Amino acid sequence: MTLDGWTVAIIVCKLITYIGLAAATGGTLLTVVIQSFAARAEIIDRLTRPVLMSIAMGFLACCLGFLLQVGMLADAGLIGMFNLNMASLLASTPVGAATIDRLLGSAILTIDFLATSHFIKVHQTNQTIKVTFAIFWLLGAYLTGFSASLSGHTAETGGVIRLAVSLHSLIAVSWIGALLPLWMSCRLLALPELQKLMLTFGRVATGWVMVLGLAGLAITYQLVGSFASMLNTSYGLLLCLKLLFVAGILLIAARHKWQLAPNLTNELMARKLEHSITLEGCIALTILLITAVLSTALGPEVGY
Repeated sequence: MTLDGWTVAIIVCKLITYIGLAAATGGTLLTVVIQSFAARAEIIDRLTRPVLMSIAMGFLACCLGFLLQVGMLADAGLIGMFNLNMASLLASTPVGAATIDRLLGSAILTIDFLATSHFIKVHQTNQTIKVTFAIFWLLGAYLTGFSASLSGHTAETGGVIRLAVSLHSLIAVSWIGALLPLWMSCRLLALPELQKLMLTFGRVATGWVMVLGLAGLAITYQLVGSFASMLNTSYGLLLCLKLLFVAGILLIAARHKWQLAPNLTNELMARKLEHSITLEGCIALTILLITAVLSTALGPEVGY
């Protein structure tokens, strides 16, 4: 694996883009979940700035990532990033479509987050408003999830695999984006409400894990094909490392669901949960970084 300046810059942009998408999907989703809690206004106040900053950075990184790919293709130095002919050519490919979907999805989710936060803070939600917010979230989430299937190593695969990629991407960023609101809730919610939140999230995450597992197996088989290939290529080995981190995050989630959440009866358990979510977030960022490397610098066919 050879990493030049262009490739490293694109990897960094992809990582920041993933973080922005996670903040947009997971942040908005958890905002809706906490709407009935007493400390909802304080959580939203503290959550708004980091979520919007993450989304904005992701938005800019997505645009910069596209320009970096233009520059790499133009092969004319930094000025090549602004080669209009090459930009027009790249925009007509799946890379351009994925970029547009991510930007549009982020914009929709940002509007949804701001509107949801406002109405929940003033406690003026009714069934019509909730349904409207849900529709906007689904639309934005669909665009961000679908964008993952338009580029990368699975772009030319069949519809089933592309659906698996879309679901896998959407669930992953929603889960990761939910970690910051959950972490804040450990300090701001009363213990009964925190326990209710964690138990609710645990039930939702159980379904997510099943879909993630099935989709991940399908994608891995499509890309690698055999266990031998996992161990005989750089791509396979890095994918194995990613799977180890995924296994770690699932073990942490299982501990939350079966050990910590049912026993949230004192502040000590709340601090343990807070520290555990911090660790989960660090592992999640590592997974996103590995994903950026796999989708940029390596291909399934690349050997040692």
